[in-house]
Amino acid sequence: MQWIELDDEEDVDRQAAHLFMRKYAKLWRNIFSKYANAGYKVLPLNERGSFEGLNKASESITLAEIMKMCKDHNLLPSLLSKDDISQLFRFVNLKANMPI
Repeated sequence: MQWIELDDEEDVDRQAAHLFMRKYAKLWRNIFSKYANAGYKVLPLNERGSFEGLNKASESITLAEIMKMCKDHNLLPSLLSKDDISQLFRFVNLKANMPI
């Protein structure tokens, strides 16, 4: 699978991708809220009782939760492989400057 860097694309293509994402923003939000924090996570001791830790946990999703979402929507063996999803997960984390 080849990844596309939107920053390198023309303005028309970037705007089309932005419009697509904005059009389905409510859908993306609902899917994220359904699968985020659906699995068991072990939080570090400094984040367990704080509101900041709970807020951070509610804004993130794990690789296992993404795999479950892909299996539930029949994406996993037919359209994507587990390696593709993990590479995409790493790529997004690198772009967002988050630890893996």
